[in-house]
Amino acid sequence: MISLNVNPDNILTNYQIGLSCANNFEILKQNLQLLIENDSLYQLISKNALKYAIENHNIKKIAKNWQLLIQKLIN
Repeated sequence: MISLNVNPDNILTNYQIGLSCANNFEILKQNLQLLIENDSLYQLISKNALKYAIENHNIKKIAKNWQLLIQKLIN
């Protein structure tokens, strides 16, 4: 993942799931070229992004969290 100006809590860098471009279009182009030319970096970021998504955005986990929240609000 490459982001021009969104990197909440430095998630891209902390989890090595993407490259942040600090709202700089030239850096965006450089990072895109880097990922195109550097297959090992691309593979690393891809692997980390998939792992992060599975661990943090799993529908069953999220549904369970919503269920617990709703139960707390009802009671």
